[in-house]
Amino acid sequence: MKKQRIYILFIFIFFSLNTLIIIKSLFGNYSNNENESDVNLPKPSGEIPLVEEWNITWGGINEDHGRVIESDSLNNIYVAGSTMSFGEGSTDVCLLKFDISGNLLWNITWGGLNPEFANGIAIDSSNNIYLTGRTLSDVFLAKFDNLGAYQWNVTWGGDGVETGNGIVIDSVGNLYIAGETNSFGLGNYDIFLIKFDNLGVLKWNYTYGLTSAHERLYDLVIDSKDFIYGAGTSSATRHLLIKFNSSGNEEWTYRSPTAYLCDFSGVVVDSYDNLFVCGSTQSFFSSDYDMVLYKFSNGSTGSYEWAKGWGGPDDERAKEIAIDVFNDIYIIGDPYVYTASRNDILLVKFNSSGESIWDLTWGGDEDEYPYSIALDSFGDLYITGRTGGVFDLFLVKYGFKLPYFINIQENFTMFESETTKSITWIPIDDYSNYDSYWILQNGTIIEEGDWDGSQINFSTLSDLSPDIYNFTCFVNTTRSKVNSSTVLVTVLANHFPQIYNLTDNFSVNVGTIGYSLSWHGIDRDANNLTYWIERNGVRVESGFWNNNTNIVFFETNNSLLNGLYNYTCFVNDTSGAMNYSSIFIKINSLPQYSGITIPSINTYAPNLNYVYNCSWFDIDGIINEVKFEFNYQNFTVSDNFNDEYTYAFKDLPANETGYQFRWHAMDDDGAWTSTDWQSFILYKQGVHMLILFNGTQENLFDSFNPIVNITIFNLNSTPGNLQLFVDSQLIQQTESHSLINISQYLNGVYNITTILIDQNYTGYEMQWLNIQEISPPVIIFDFSEDYLNTTIPEYYHKGIRINCTVFDSSPLHWVYLCENSSGIFLNRSMISVGNGDWVYEVDISHLNWNDGFNFYFFANDTWGNIGTNDNATYLYRGNIYDYQNPISTIFYIPHDNPNMINISTSFRITADDIGSGISIIRYKINDSDWIQYAQPFNFSPYSPGTYEISYYSVDNAGNAEEIKSIIVVLISTEESTPQGVIPSFDLSLLITLISILSLIVLFKYKKRIT
Repeated sequence: MKKQRIYILFIFIFFSLNTLIIIKSLFGNYSNNENESDVNLPKPSGEIPLVEEWNITWGGINEDHGRVIESDSLNNIYVAGSTMSFGEGSTDVCLLKFDISGNLLWNITWGGLNPEFANGIAIDSSNNIYLTGRTLSDVFLAKFDNLGAYQWNVTWGGDGVETGNGIVIDSVGNLYIAGETNSFGLGNYDIFLIKFDNLGVLKWNYTYGLTSAHERLYDLVIDSKDFIYGAGTSSATRHLLIKFNSSGNEEWTYRSPTAYLCDFSGVVVDSYDNLFVCGSTQSFFSSDYDMVLYKFSNGSTGSYEWAKGWGGPDDERAKEIAIDVFNDIYIIGDPYVYTASRNDILLVKFNSSGESIWDLTWGGDEDEYPYSIALDSFGDLYITGRTGGVFDLFLVKYGFKLPYFINIQENFTMFESETTKSITWIPIDDYSNYDSYWILQNGTIIEEGDWDGSQINFSTLSDLSPDIYNFTCFVNTTRSKVNSSTVLVTVLANHFPQIYNLTDNFSVNVGTIGYSLSWHGIDRDANNLTYWIERNGVRVESGFWNNNTNIVFFETNNSLLNGLYNYTCFVNDTSGAMNYSSIFIKINSLPQYSGITIPSINTYAPNLNYVYNCSWFDIDGIINEVKFEFNYQNFTVSDNFNDEYTYAFKDLPANETGYQFRWHAMDDDGAWTSTDWQSFILYKQGVHMLILFNGTQENLFDSFNPIVNITIFNLNSTPGNLQLFVDSQLIQQTESHSLINISQYLNGVYNITTILIDQNYTGYEMQWLNIQEISPPVIIFDFSEDYLNTTIPEYYHKGIRINCTVFDSSPLHWVYLCENSSGIFLNRSMISVGNGDWVYEVDISHLNWNDGFNFYFFANDTWGNIGTNDNATYLYRGNIYDYQNPISTIFYIPHDNPNMINISTSFRITADDIGSGISIIRYKINDSDWIQYAQPFNFSPYSPGTYEISYYSVDNAGNAEEIKSIIVVLISTEESTPQGVIPSFDLSLLITLISILSLIVLFKYKKRIT
């Protein structure tokens, strides 16, 4: 029973998995194999959707449908479809032309007694219109000019029914029509493609389709290379897209691989010849339809680049597609809103990557069905179809929002000649498509220019005469969206206020303060008034003014320079009318001075003239009198050349505290100006003396002979008090030259100063006297054990101690050993050990045999004298030696006892020398010649017997060790001692044991099972 349950469970799981696999293979391709994304709602993009500009309906008492729509090169809109309200037959073709504002320009009907309706429209470069559709059973092609005048028509068909759905025009004017037929082809309904020239002459026709399918094309598009693409459906269960060349040959066909309800309803081509195809699809798991959008890249061979789905909880079916110059895509559809139980028009915008930008719906309380969509050159969008209820043709336009104005200025009133009024418009365009503006005054353009998005100001209002003015500002966008705003301005008549001077023009001197100026003002209209006063264009006072009163201004600025000053009083009434009057004041200048100079020589000299100068001038007059005040005594100055006045003193005595002086001048207006006090210092003349040491100017003397005689000479023309100082100590005072011996001074540097003092002469002369040692230290060293702890350092020594002896009559500052044992020369500070001896131990532990190092010495005394060994011309060198003998050892494995060997016994000799290293190893057997050892050897060439092996080694320094020897006995039998042999083991026994163990395990396992 348990086994049966397991079996039943296994069967159930098996068939469940197979069922899921079958379902997945049939219906799972909706989002995987076809690469359609999940149904998505619009993504927020920040872009403002288009807005409805207008909508109109057209029709009669019966049904009227707008089925196709197109715009011409002048942005006129043509709608074609069918009408049951007008025409000769039960249903006729209708064609309507509208302008960009929705005005109906004309409409016509075309047809006979049988039903005719239009499904396709195309417009050529001359704005001729071509329609296709169906008569009672055949396809028709009809041509009309842009005034609606009928040109010609042709039909095509067989015994069955043919319907034309799409029409395109190629680059040379040929026409292509596609649709469905059941008169020709392999299947029940097949696709047809027909080519006509621009006169309606049939060039060729072809049919396409599968035997078992009902296939049709709903829309056609043509690319820049005249390839034609048709979009439709195969049996209403597969998307269908076919590419044809201009000869009607099929280039490739795309049929969706899955069999759920779907179709392609529209196709467009972008500026790169990429294809975008819209349609609808109904998945296996839901009865709701969603829109789909496919992209087939330029150069595709029938494979799409991506597919996107769009939809909500209800039906959304795509009807047609349009594309703008920016390659953005617009799809119309008719979503069925279950909650409202009606169909509305759905418009969705996508970017070229298939991302939804925005969506909107349009409709009323009844059903509205969209059929076709078109764009004009401005990017405005037009949709046509039929309304519900009375079933009329409708046309709705969506466009970019008009620019609009904010903070609109109110109408206002102003007085004539008023200068403070202006008009400001603040236009806004939500899309930033700024283009131009113009302003109308009572219908006449008075200003125009480029609009950059900023506000527009108009301030030219002061020249208006009394009247009412209409100022209208128009703004235009790059998409020809125009809007305007109007401000009414009423201009009233006004009288100017009057103002008179009460003060005549007058003059004052520079620095005069407290003078006043007066005006009187009257306003005929008795308006309230304001006033302001400007001095040479700069406002200095303002306030309110009562009509028919005086205005008084007091000048309080005492820093005004000379010149002519214009005091202008402005009066202004509440209407903005203004008047003014001016009073001129001349401010006379004071005498001006420049170029004050003092004597160029400020040191006393006998019989010298000391000259003082000052330049005087007057801006608005002449200089009448000049005085020179010197140490508070005035002197009249008459010496004048080119306005430069001069006064001179002869043989002034020296005055090191300074003479005080200043200048005075008066102009022809009686104005005096004085300069500031200045000081002139007349210094005493410097001394002229000469200091000699032992009769020369050489001031350096050796301490071994410090006798110095100082001679001082006074070179001035007058005698004076002559003083001699040695390091600030007065040594002698006299009025003539002196000879002084200072041999009592020891080593050192001394300041020798002489000072001369007189009425007109003063100063000093200073020299330095150096009494010091000038001999350098003497360094003694030789390469002997008197100065080295060893003269033959070996490789195993850690260091070598180096001594030197230094003699100097003054203390030593330092002694250096400069050596390069480290590879570079380094200064090593030596240590004093007394009696003039200095020592330093050099580290040689890192040096090997035959290495060497160099060294020399130098010393410095407290006077800075530096001495070196042999004047640094001799460089000492120390070498590292090896006097140790090497040690060698012989190795072999005896046969039995320690001295017994056989002919295969191997001998190996090693040698060691940690100093200079091994140069050679030699050995010999008995009395043979010495052999240079290179590798192990044996006695294979020898007969049994007793042998002596002698050996020794020599190092690289030439040291040879004493000869060593051993005695060995060579036996006749060669026996090798077995080493590491594993005892034999019976393999058959091992196999037998393994077999028995296997049988035991098998037996236990079988028993446990039973």
